Amino acid sequence: RVRVVLSCLDKCSVYDGAMLDVLRSRGCRVVEVGPLTVDLRKQIVHRWHSFFHKAVDEAVMAPLWEHDACENPMFLSLALKQLILHGSYATLRSYSEKLLRCR
Repeated sequence: RVRVVLSCLDKCSVYDGAMLDVLRSRGCRVVEVGPLTVDLRKQIVHRWHSFFHKAVDEAVMAPLWEHDACENPMFLSLALKQLILHGSYATLRSYSEKLLRCR
């Protein structure tokens, strides 16, 4: 059994049609996820860190969950994964600022 999770924009083109239309025409299950609120982003950050048995440093994480780019669930997910893999607490704040500049 194989599961594939894709992320695309409604107007993302592939070949001669919209990717979302192609996925729907092939019977794929589509789950639309809208922008995340700041409160929901905070919950996600706290749950993510607790899963890895890490404490949340609000001074480091607040700019992340307050940044507009983190309304996008995929961006927030990727940013959190990168921060967990970063490994150096001493440079975590500057690294998170660098991630937020990526948009």
